[in-house]
Parts: sequence; structure tokens; C-alpha cells
Amino acid sequence: ELRMWQNFIKKYPDAEEYILALMELGYLNRVLFEITENDAYRSSAVQIFNKVMRLFPDSIYEVQARINLYEIEHNKYIYKY
Repeated sequence: ELRMWQNFIKKYPDAEEYILALMELGYLNRVLFEITENDAYRSSAVQIFNKVMRLFPDSIYEVQARINLYEIEHNKYIYKY
């Protein structure tokens, strides 16, 4: 699923669904970080959510990205493992 969203983002940067794919990719990286504690996933999630905030300011997606970044920074997990 992770590769699917990565490929979609590369192949369809002008699609209406681009922002949804970015958010899903950020979310998946966040969850994978929580499960594996692999910092590469954490870094990817942070980069993606920062990109969302930069590309879609003043949108619901910016708010969602900001919340995800806050929760990542403060070790608030979506899932408890």
C-alpha cells in the first residue's frame, strides 16, 4: 500500500486526489513508525505533512497535517502497541 501511494504521487501530481494520496502516505508512514519504531518512517511522515502544510495552506489538510505533526512530536500514538 505504501508503494502504491508513492507511485500515485509520482505519476499523478496534478490529480485532484493528489492531496488525499499525500495525506494517506503521511498517515501510513506515521503508523509504520509507531509499529516498527523505525525513524525513517517518522522522518518521511514529518516531511510529507510539512509538504502538505506548504502546498495547501489554509485548508482542512493543513489542519490535519499540523495535528499529525503535533502528535508525532509529542509521542501520541494512533495505535497502542
